[in-house]
Amino acid sequence: MRTIRRLYFYLLTFISLEVVLWSVITLARTVFDAASLNNIGDQIAGGLAFLIVGLPMFLFHWIFVQRDSARDTEERSSLLREIFLYGTYLATLIPIAQNVIALANRVLLGWMTIDNNFAFLGSEQTTADNLIAIIMMGVAFYYFHSVLKNEWAANIEGNNLPGTRRLFRYIWMLYSLVLLVFSMVFILEFIFLTPVGFGNPSRELLANGLSILVVAAPLWVYNWQIIQRSLTDREEYVSTFRLVVLYLLTLGGIITTLFSAGWVLATVLNNALSTSPMDFTGLFNKLSSTLALAIPMGAIWAYFGRAWKDTTDQTADPLRKAALKRFYFYVLALLGNISVFFAIQLLLGVVIDITTGESTGLASFSDSISSSLSMLIIGLPVWLLNWPIMQSEAASQDEAGDHARRSIIRKSYLYLVVFSLVVGLMASAGMLLYNLISTITVENPGNPFIDFLHDSKTLGVIVIWLVYHFLALRNDGKAAQAALADQHAAFTVGIIGSPNLIDVKSIRDNLQRTAPKIPLEEIDIEMVSKENLSRYNALVFSSGLLHTNPEFFHRVQNDFSGHRLVVTEPVKGWIWQGLIQRNRLDSAKETARLLRMMAEKQEIDTFRTSGGLTVAAYILAALFGTQILFMILSLIISVFIK
Repeated sequence: MRTIRRLYFYLLTFISLEVVLWSVITLARTVFDAASLNNIGDQIAGGLAFLIVGLPMFLFHWIFVQRDSARDTEERSSLLREIFLYGTYLATLIPIAQNVIALANRVLLGWMTIDNNFAFLGSEQTTADNLIAIIMMGVAFYYFHSVLKNEWAANIEGNNLPGTRRLFRYIWMLYSLVLLVFSMVFILEFIFLTPVGFGNPSRELLANGLSILVVAAPLWVYNWQIIQRSLTDREEYVSTFRLVVLYLLTLGGIITTLFSAGWVLATVLNNALSTSPMDFTGLFNKLSSTLALAIPMGAIWAYFGRAWKDTTDQTADPLRKAALKRFYFYVLALLGNISVFFAIQLLLGVVIDITTGESTGLASFSDSISSSLSMLIIGLPVWLLNWPIMQSEAASQDEAGDHARRSIIRKSYLYLVVFSLVVGLMASAGMLLYNLISTITVENPGNPFIDFLHDSKTLGVIVIWLVYHFLALRNDGKAAQAALADQHAAFTVGIIGSPNLIDVKSIRDNLQRTAPKIPLEEIDIEMVSKENLSRYNALVFSSGLLHTNPEFFHRVQNDFSGHRLVVTEPVKGWIWQGLIQRNRLDSAKETARLLRMMAEKQEIDTFRTSGGLTVAAYILAALFGTQILFMILSLIISVFIK
């Protein structure tokens, strides 16, 4: 309940703060820049109305949360408060940067004698407008900066200020990087469109690009240097959020670069096959926007890809290092796989049309040929550079190979491809049968032979892809089962029976169903003192033995180094926090599950429960999955119902 109340107060404080700031800016513009405003009365009325409504709301909620945080350390160290304070940084600094860009934009346009309507930002604003916004936002930033400084000085126990600051730094860095990319796109597009000089009408691109560059470049360099200096702190270097940002930048850079390269290649090939090709200047101008985007995105891929690689290479655990790199390789493998699949479909379609005499020359298929060849030329190397690496990793018979085969990323990749192909198989097989049946039931079926060839082509390619990926999935299963069988066989379990609590027969039956290779031996409590416990990898016993048999407790504590699985038994005066009391059958099932996880070296989870958020997530996932299922069914049905 306190979290919901906290969310309410900070959210309303933030919204009312924005209302107050922009209403004050509007009113200030009516005072200092009245000559440039249209409908000044409307501006005054709007500014006053929102100020009258917003200011009391802001003061009430802000004073309340400040007083609450001063009295309660839990409130002061809450994550929502930290997010709010750093959120005010973004809410003030971003408008300041935008207004500085708008100022620089109009200055450069004026220097180059270009109308302000061509400005990237602030085409209808004035210098006074921008200065007012900068000053007002600067005052608000200074105030909340002083509040945040006090939070850092107090450093209340339980706060997450470093993590929230990290979030702010990376968002601020990403914002400046996006601006930097925009500036480079404008400047490069100007260069590509201006082979003769400054007389070209694209000069506004240069003005817009330079105005963004003079703000974005120093801003990004400053932010990135702060982030780089913070990496001396190990927690900053290995943070999950940093890794996610590097993943997104690297993948975003390479995907955009590859798509741009494919489009450029397709355009060049299409022009070469066209009956009326463009000259070099026309073709280059057509490609200028794509090239202008591809170059900075390629630079992002190269720079942040190296940072991502350096970060993952610093991981000490080789299994974790492989897992961190796996997602990157599978995303690229999937993109390459999709490109090759559709390229082959398009090429075979063109071959069918040419061989059956349906064409009037290659020019009539220039779009299909250029698109398919570009997808094949770009996609095939991407697939071959990434998929074999993942296959080789999964084929390894060591522990690394076992982890690779059981990886959720690999399973998601294979099942996603298989699922998509099975759906495609149903749709293409349905179309094939529909066209075959329509030759009998429809009076003028068109060209059934051509339709049959195209449908067969689609179905054949899908079948080949499906068989290949299904075999990969099956081989993973076989290898995983063999590896698990070896692990199970090497994991010997000793059970010290307790007739009232531990049902050895039920445990053995459950293990027989899930892990039959695990050796299970029953140990008589009277023989424990003489038994060689070192030959067991795990011991299962009742918690009651810890109370009633001190000799046993001493022996298990000092002479046994394996896993100890304690089955809880109610004892007067002893309360086991967080544990669920189970009946004999459920206890046997849970014991078998935990023994299997121990044998497979999985992370042990002894207390499983579904909280409210988890249940809600399951419900939403089920609803979302049902919606997708209905969409797929509707797509299949629409093929037959026209």
